Amino acid sequence: MAVLTGLTPGSMYTVQVFAVAEDNVTQGSGASLTVFTKPETILNLTAEDITTTSITLTWSSALSGVVHYKVKIPGTTLPDLTVYSETATISQLIPGRNYTVEVSAVDGDNFTEGDAASLTVSTVPGNILGLTAENITTKSFSLTWNLTEGVAVGYNVQVTGVPDFDTRVDSEMAVLTGLTPGSMYTVQVFAVAEDNVTQGSGASLTVFTKPETILNLTAEDITTTSITLTWSSALSGVVHYKVKIPGTTLPDLTVYSETATISQLIPGGTTRWKYLLWMETTSLKAMLPLSRFPQEKSAKAALSLVAPFDDRSPQGRRNLPVPGNILGLTAENITTKSFSLTWNLTEGVAVGYNVQVTGVPDFDTRVDSEMAVLTGLTPGSMYTVQVFAVAEDNVTQGSGASLTVFTKPETILNLTAEDITTTSITLTWSSALSGVVHYKCIRPATISQLIPGRNYTVEVSAVDGDNFTEGDAASLTVSTDISVIGHAHALVIKGQPLREKLDSADRTIK
Repeated sequence: MAVLTGLTPGSMYTVQVFAVAEDNVTQGSGASLTVFTKPETILNLTAEDITTTSITLTWSSALSGVVHYKVKIPGTTLPDLTVYSETATISQLIPGRNYTVEVSAVDGDNFTEGDAASLTVSTVPGNILGLTAENITTKSFSLTWNLTEGVAVGYNVQVTGVPDFDTRVDSEMAVLTGLTPGSMYTVQVFAVAEDNVTQGSGASLTVFTKPETILNLTAEDITTTSITLTWSSALSGVVHYKVKIPGTTLPDLTVYSETATISQLIPGGTTRWKYLLWMETTSLKAMLPLSRFPQEKSAKAALSLVAPFDDRSPQGRRNLPVPGNILGLTAENITTKSFSLTWNLTEGVAVGYNVQVTGVPDFDTRVDSEMAVLTGLTPGSMYTVQVFAVAEDNVTQGSGASLTVFTKPETILNLTAEDITTTSITLTWSSALSGVVHYKCIRPATISQLIPGRNYTVEVSAVDGDNFTEGDAASLTVSTDISVIGHAHALVIKGQPLREKLDSADRTIK
């Protein structure tokens, strides 16, 4: 053997070896071999032009005799690259992912590689989409967003306003607190790659915190057709104020000082009219399109006022307008002992609603809103309900609306299967219900064609006098007998001498 040293890196050597005879002179025919020394490691490996899906590498080489370079990306399914200059672009990468790249020089034999130089680099994270502000209050709001593609180990949130601050979060949401009421904030959110340094292009959003509620809302100079309001504000950054009069057709007012006069009101005369005035403070954001800031509602201050009139005369009380009609009277959430009612008032005002119930038991009740829950009722019973709107004198009623409602019957008792044959089952049960008109028996096949030896689940429920309202069903699972003889098919339901009705899905006894 022989060890050859002091050779030149990346060079080709032709080696010949001869055997020497005992005279130390005579040589055999010998053998030859071509050998390449390993190239030296490349220098100055650098990543440039990093995008979401590609990285461009550059390097320099102190080597002679290098034919090409090999670029590897360990831990991926990407193929190795062979390049013939000191640069290479790796593509088809995942945004925000960390990659280790290795570059080595290859000799003229296209086989012998030098030691690889390696570099770890992250691609740029994907874009932020759907950046939205929610739950906006005077001193806080929350942000949510989505990452379009790739991975991110966190998100940098930069906030410009009063105060300015940066924060880092691990998920696609952030809650910003300690803010100034009625102020503008510019928020930028950036996805952070796996190297905890590289950021994506980010997304920005302008958000306004809600102004604080105005103070000392007062009504002055009240006439028969107008009201003048004054107030004070502890707010900074307020551009204007909005005055609303809910329940009227009067337009909202926008004013730029701490006073407003509402006119075109209904004169008091012999009729009392109440006005509920809402004051909204609106900051600079309201100057922008509402579709951009749908959440920007400020706190409101309310004041209830009465236009003046002399209600001491009988004529004044008699001239009170009759409330509008009741529409859409509906019963919901019907149980054995209760149901709820909802309705709408077509026009005008009502200070409450009288609900009259005829049934077992009869009773009247008064509610303040357009709904009522009636309890303590009798199962399987019919109730006639009438609802009347009540005027502001607490006496005058509108024409009202009526509705007939049946409570659900109770569940039947002691459901039993008797006289079970190969093709028929006889059911019996007892009922603690009053007002039941018929029973409904449901199973998943045609009742008159039972199969011997088959399992059947039978459900029996009581049905009210409206032929619609059903009680909760009692169920029973039973098998027909096994036999090869007989073709008779029947279902007999005992309990009451009632006539039978049958369709493909159920059996109803009336």
